[in-house]
Parts: sequence; structure tokens; C-alpha cells
Amino acid sequence: MAAQMTRIAPHEDIHDDHVVVHPPTTLRDKGLSRAAMTPLELAEFLERGDKALDALAPSFGDWILGETWRLAECYEVFEAGPRDEDAAKALFIVTHDFRGMAKQFGYPLAARISESLGEVLQSPLAGTVPAVILRSHVEAICAIVRSGVRDETNPTARAMVESLASLMAEQWRAAQKA
Repeated sequence: MAAQMTRIAPHEDIHDDHVVVHPPTTLRDKGLSRAAMTPLELAEFLERGDKALDALAPSFGDWILGETWRLAECYEVFEAGPRDEDAAKALFIVTHDFRGMAKQFGYPLAARISESLGEVLQSPLAGTVPAVILRSHVEAICAIVRSGVRDETNPTARAMVESLASLMAEQWRAAQKA
């Protein structure tokens, strides 16, 4: 028998035996989740937030580039040292931070690749995935950001995402056979 699901709000799914809460991912969504505000207060709050983001927007490129350097450096440490649980955890934290920043700053394909890398780092495969695949994830992220690819329809960036997804699918299949 299939479980029943009811959608109560944009960020909650209620199932028969559990509730899934999807946290808001944008400033606007986070602002809209503030129930204690009147509509006028909410509109003013969102307007102030939009103005603050507009004022910071020129710095986004520098911040995201800095995070790609941080990710690349952390990967170099991971690759050079023992690829143990602690090293994977450190790289995962940087990867996870980057994913959130990439989503907020409008780099959806870089965010998808970093999400894939994060999934690998949290899996039992972390120590067995060939370094070239992990490096390819990091290099693809860096290339997308350096090139300023913010459009999900960019054919080169989409090909990188699809290629990495295919490589990871092969790794998962190989691991299941072993």
C-alpha cells in the first residue's frame, strides 16, 4: 500500500508516518516563512533584503572565486594525504559550503557538481573512487565558476555535469558488483 502524502505548505510534505521539512533556500523564501510579520512589514523586509543583496552583488564574483580556490586547495590536501574518513569529512565540509554559496550566487551547475562530490565523500565509496574522478569534479566546478557560467543551458557545462554523473553511475554499479 502506497503511503499517503499531503502538501501543507511549500516547504512541508506530510506523509502517513513522517513529515519532510524542506528549508527555504533563498532569502526571499526565508523571508516569506516569517509568519509573525504583517504583509506590509514583510514587503518592507523583502525590499530591504533585495537592496542589501543588490549592494553586495558586485562582490559575489570575488567570493565565489575565493571559495573555488578554497575547494581546490582542500582537494589537494585530500589527494596528497591519506584519503581517510577525517580527510573526506574536511573536504565534504568545504564542498557543502561551496554548494550552498553556488546556489545562492546563481551557479546552479557548479552547485549540482559539488552536490555530487559531497554525496561521494559521504558514501562508503569515498576511499575507493579513483582520484581522477574526484579531481574532475573539482576542476569542473572551478571551470564553471571561472567562466562565469550561470546558465543551466550552457552546452559545455551541461556536458561536464552529464559526464560526471555517468562516471559516478559506473562507480556505483561497480561497487555494487564487488
